[in-house]
Amino acid sequence: MNCKFFFLVTTYVVGFCCFFASAGVAGVVPAGKPSTYPDWWFEQDLIPCLPFAGVVPYPVWPRDYPAADDFAVANLGQLKNIATKAAAALEDAIPSSGAGLQISALVSEWQAQAPIGHTRDDYAALNSGQLKFVADLFYHRLVDELYYIGSPLNDNSRRPWTAQNSDDYSLINLGQLKYVFSFNIRPGLGMDDDVDDDGLPNTWEVDHGLDPRDSADAATDLDEDGVSNLAEYQRGTAPDDYYNGTTPTITTLEGGSQSGPPGYFLPYPWTVQVRNSAGAILVNAPVIFDLGASAGYFSRTGDGTSPLEKRITVRTDYQGLAWVYWKL
Repeated sequence: MNCKFFFLVTTYVVGFCCFFASAGVAGVVPAGKPSTYPDWWFEQDLIPCLPFAGVVPYPVWPRDYPAADDFAVANLGQLKNIATKAAAALEDAIPSSGAGLQISALVSEWQAQAPIGHTRDDYAALNSGQLKFVADLFYHRLVDELYYIGSPLNDNSRRPWTAQNSDDYSLINLGQLKYVFSFNIRPGLGMDDDVDDDGLPNTWEVDHGLDPRDSADAATDLDEDGVSNLAEYQRGTAPDDYYNGTTPTITTLEGGSQSGPPGYFLPYPWTVQVRNSAGAILVNAPVIFDLGASAGYFSRTGDGTSPLEKRITVRTDYQGLAWVYWKL
């Protein structure tokens, strides 16, 4: 894991000194808690109050909680505990589907008795690879299935770590563990039909290759037909199909009947014109030239400066023309 990504952990000064025994008030979100601490940490009693806080009906942060050392090395037991609590929070927030099959199976395995001949050392130091393996199950559930938007993800990222310069054997401290599990789990999670509020339903965006977590894609033009994705949805057309299910008329204007020696470009480009069913010229329409099993290659230029390809897509110009050069 690229630990440079975890520069924010230094903002966690107190809390999470341990993930195990809890005392005092359970399930109560304290007044004054850090904004980076999600409510479910307290609702699931992940951060214990100090013992004397049990007589206080409404705990206050940080008075009623122990100080923490976020730079202390985390262990496997702490990972299991926070993941188990996160799974329980998902079950509470989404009664219909809960944490999902993968997370539920993992937690059940942890809670089951170890097989004969095997031991579990929950005090072993936690490394980056182990954290990512477990946390990825949660981010798959939250982001890929429930279209979660929020902390600790930024700029439409899908995971709170980077793959570059990743050292999966580097040790993880408590601050990093907290950061990765600082996502917000709330009732109704996954029930919003348009999580990014861009006017496009989540399922419609997924079906057409858009990102339901990115509001900016409503104004873009996926198929480059001059109509925004939002307008395509409002019109009932496909944002990923320039022709919207219709068949264009493609007419060869030049270069359709040529011959030449192998290894050389034919003298003229193969030029076609594209119109719609009403005869109107289509501008910026995609045209696929595909040789299939035929000999040679296509290129965008006839001088050898462009790549040679068996299949190539070219957009029409303002006259509805598209062309390629054919090298035998």
